[in-house]
Amino acid sequence: MALPAEEFFSEAGTLIGCSKQDGVVTGAKQCEGHVHFRFVADQPNFVISQSVTRADGTGQPDTIRLEVGARVTYKIHYSNTGTTQQNNVVLKGELPAKFRYVAKSTYLAASLTGGTWKKTSEGVTSGGLNVGSYAPGGGAYLKFTVALPEATDLDCGLTSTTSTASALTQNGGKSAESVLLVEKKCG
Repeated sequence: MALPAEEFFSEAGTLIGCSKQDGVVTGAKQCEGHVHFRFVADQPNFVISQSVTRADGTGQPDTIRLEVGARVTYKIHYSNTGTTQQNNVVLKGELPAKFRYVAKSTYLAASLTGGTWKKTSEGVTSGGLNVGSYAPGGGAYLKFTVALPEATDLDCGLTSTTSTASALTQNGGKSAESVLLVEKKCG
């Protein structure tokens, strides 16, 4: 017979017996039994990734060479790959020096938006944004626009810069980096 798990693992336990759960166990040969139970381990886990494209949509993510003053679109993706819900997930984009977040350019796509891009609040590059809670298999995308440094802010030639996307959950944090090449042509 099945034993109620909430009673079996409680401090009081659960009654067993020879013919019913009445707590009566005799020494008779026919009064023997075995208790079997199975555990399933929960494992919180998630992944975070970041890609960068030209704001006009051209160029392959993370392989583009950009000119000073250009605009790019950052996309941060969080996915709950574990077996437990993660609440109050915070996504943040950390920009290289002289890169400027373009105001009111942040959008969220997640199950709560029906998978479509919806304008969301500011703060992705400052304190980060709380994008909600996600069950196993759930996830969210944030995208926002960034203006690259002007010519006066860079030396001639190619400058390599690194930006970091991070996710913070009640189960810890993870980050992903992207490297961009910004070119300043000098005569």
